[in-house]
Amino acid sequence: MTTQSDERAKYLNLILESKATKKLIVAGPGTGKTYTFKKFFNHLGPGNYLVLSFIRKLVDDLAKDIGDTAEVKTFHAFCKRILHEVQGKVDIYHRLTQIIQKDSELLGYTYSDFESKFRNLEEKAPEIEFYISRGDYYEHLCFDDSVYRLYRLLKDDESILDNYDHIIVDEYQDFNKLEVEFLKVLEEKGPILIVGDDDQAIYEGRSSSPDFLREKYNSGDYEIFELPYCSRCPSVIVEAVNEFIIKIINGGGLCERLEKQYFPFTEGNEELNNYHPKINIVTVPVIATIAKYIDVEISKIPNPDIIESNDKNNKYPTVLIIGQKHYLSELQKILKKKYPNIIYESKSSDDTNKVLDAIKILLKDDFSNLGWRIITEELQSALVLKSAVLASQKGLAIFEVIPDDFLEGISEILEIIKDVKKTEREFTEIEKSTILSGLKEYSEEVINYFSPSEEEEEIVEDPSIPTILLRTFEGSKGLSGGHVFIVGANNNSMPKINSDDTISDIECSKFIVALTRTRKQCHIISNHWLNSPFGKGKTKLPKFERSYFVGLIPSNLLNNLGFMMAKDIK
Repeated sequence: MTTQSDERAKYLNLILESKATKKLIVAGPGTGKTYTFKKFFNHLGPGNYLVLSFIRKLVDDLAKDIGDTAEVKTFHAFCKRILHEVQGKVDIYHRLTQIIQKDSELLGYTYSDFESKFRNLEEKAPEIEFYISRGDYYEHLCFDDSVYRLYRLLKDDESILDNYDHIIVDEYQDFNKLEVEFLKVLEEKGPILIVGDDDQAIYEGRSSSPDFLREKYNSGDYEIFELPYCSRCPSVIVEAVNEFIIKIINGGGLCERLEKQYFPFTEGNEELNNYHPKINIVTVPVIATIAKYIDVEISKIPNPDIIESNDKNNKYPTVLIIGQKHYLSELQKILKKKYPNIIYESKSSDDTNKVLDAIKILLKDDFSNLGWRIITEELQSALVLKSAVLASQKGLAIFEVIPDDFLEGISEILEIIKDVKKTEREFTEIEKSTILSGLKEYSEEVINYFSPSEEEEEIVEDPSIPTILLRTFEGSKGLSGGHVFIVGANNNSMPKINSDDTISDIECSKFIVALTRTRKQCHIISNHWLNSPFGKGKTKLPKFERSYFVGLIPSNLLNNLGFMMAKDIK
């Protein structure tokens, strides 16, 4: 009798035994990509291998599992490494595009959408030439700029890159045109294995498209494989995803989707599937009630589930809460009162102190045009900034044209910080006063950052305490959680509905990704209002509609708890 284990092994062996130099795996969520990569390299034996992915969490996990076998990098980290080898020091500044956009305005240009010009490889666009020129002046790159610069170098000289015994490229559905063209060069450097899943194409802001994966699939250049067995999720999740996709396709969505098999791997999971046979759905009044529901459900999590999630060899959050940012921030405020270890990284890199960025840059290079450019914008008048940028177009350094007293003041602060770092001492009160005078409202964060940190006692983690992580739909990619709570399951939140009453494929994929993060139990929570049924003037607000997506999951797969007030949740 053929078992699921036998069938799964057949799919793996087809990949391992293939002699094709170009292979493509279509792999759904939880189907064992990392395991496949490990087996693949073990089968090949020692060699020079490269693995690229866009998702840092996946890269970290892969590096932990196969880092001694292959070079594992994010796409941008790989480009930075090669540029560093070819051109020497390479510095990335995550806000460089904002700086150059402002420069464009100050210099009287109407340039915009720099990132999309790079990502869509619009090489004749004047924005690209302008950006490259400004990047050279500031001696810094952005992420897209680094890929483009290396791509151009490789077009002229492919020998810059080593030859590899095999290359693996993961998450190909998230590639944009620039990266696709870059990969065409990479394909010439060794046999290649591409992995992707157009059902998980969820990123809107980086000009990526699952069509590039579909083109590779249909090109005839690649031998096609699949990994159809999901060993992460309970059966109900896999069944719900399959039914959801069928109904979306019948409704006119996901019309270009690649057909693929997706089965629950049930061997050895009988207890899990019996214990979590259905997805819980519930509707509550407001976000505060969502928090109470989650709190009560956390208290019901069996201790073995908690201990399993905290296993150092296969650690994942006991609880993963997925939703829009405004839901997550409110839930974090409420739940952290009881669960201080709850993690929600709500701030983006754009929320950090720009003056602190400038100080860090100037500590490495006293004459850095970028460092002086940033600090001038934050601490000087608009007129001074414009004069400095205009002068930069003539080849003058920023520090040469800003006011002398400002230059001297910042330089004094830099010397103070250098001495504090060198001697590992505290700032004196006089030094703090000097920094406050020069950096104004930015001073406290700068002082705190460069003050010697006290040695913290090593925290001994208690494996019996549940870990709780909050993530957006996009941020949940690459993660999994024992007990998953999808919050804000209302129309125009999940999914967003277009003005013509249509729903984008990306919204469908976000829901698929959220569902398939589940290892144990999934809860889908809708709410009638955000924080109150009443608006200004005590006017009654209309109720939110439960997500259209929930209705696409067959009722036999759902445990419908109906509408629950806070007093009903026990």
